[in-house]
Amino acid sequence: MIRINANSTEIEEVKEAYVKKVMLVFNKRIKTLKKVIKLLESKAPITESVLDYNEFRVAIKAVLNDSTIKSGSKKDLCENFEIRRNKNTERINKVKEDLKVYGDKKTLYKIISFLPNELMFEQSNLHCKLNYREGDELIFYLFNYDFYYDDYIVPIAQGLDINVCPYCNRNFITHIQSKGQKRIIGPTFDHFFHQAENPFLTLSFYNLIPSCSVCNSNLKNQKRFYLETHWHPYVNEAGSSFQFDYTFTTIKKNSKDKIVFTPTIKENAKKGTKQYKLMYGDGRKNTGSLNVFRIKEIYASHNDIIEEVHSKFDETSPHYVKSIAQKLEKMGCSEEEFYRFHFGNYFNPEDFGKRPLAKLTKDIYLKLHTIRPLFD
Repeated sequence: MIRINANSTEIEEVKEAYVKKVMLVFNKRIKTLKKVIKLLESKAPITESVLDYNEFRVAIKAVLNDSTIKSGSKKDLCENFEIRRNKNTERINKVKEDLKVYGDKKTLYKIISFLPNELMFEQSNLHCKLNYREGDELIFYLFNYDFYYDDYIVPIAQGLDINVCPYCNRNFITHIQSKGQKRIIGPTFDHFFHQAENPFLTLSFYNLIPSCSVCNSNLKNQKRFYLETHWHPYVNEAGSSFQFDYTFTTIKKNSKDKIVFTPTIKENAKKGTKQYKLMYGDGRKNTGSLNVFRIKEIYASHNDIIEEVHSKFDETSPHYVKSIAQKLEKMGCSEEEFYRFHFGNYFNPEDFGKRPLAKLTKDIYLKLHTIRPLFD
């Protein structure tokens, strides 16, 4: 589990660019809703010439909170407007009141950009100001995650240079497009706070965690996450809470002794502390992110990585790898440069999100380095 790039300046720049774009689109949708209301309240004939089909066909459902409205053609859309004009006045008046709240740029900015520990308060504050009902088409129209995904949400991972899922640090989440600019593969975005229970936070920057489909859809899925019982990639540092370790046994294979490594997890957080609850849970089902994402079980299959790191320490003779390190050191190379050259992964924790299994490789390296130091 890897914290998303700790460079706060970079995160802030990506966030502000995202927020600016989302607010622009959000406000355009508010203007569309106001146009729909104006038409529904008007007395002049509604003809195909005054309707923009693409703009109004979904907006009318949002204004009237009626998902059954079908607009198969521009003519059908005109008929829908004619049938419903100057009706549903109570609903329309409530929407007009809500649009005044949504039109407050400060309120919208808070919901989209504030830190995770502030979002719940801001959502509650917004909820109190609105004529909100669960499942309201108006909320869906304004906060529709799918509508913003390709053009506004995907660039978050690209801007932060996140190549690997922060939850598992195993799977690449690189975004690849076709020539027609259609997404082929790329990150899925986990809503840390569940979408159904937190509809106003579906576009919140810190509620969108770029992740792999295995972690998001298969392991977390519909589980409820909370800041008190689950690790948040933007907020919490995981490296000090647990460490990858290993045990080994010797077996006979083809009349020779073979060492078999078994990856394990070493608990570094003290029981009862907040850090312990985030990683290992509080005793209740589906709490603790190491449990939810089945890190212990999944990493048990990576015994080959441990074997590889171990062999690079022991290959040829106990002095082999140290001689390489010392020669590079005399040439002015740092331990980080030696590590990248010899072990093929990133040395610094802030770079672990660039390559799979970076934390596993580094943790095993540190264990072996403690046993047999390579650098004075």
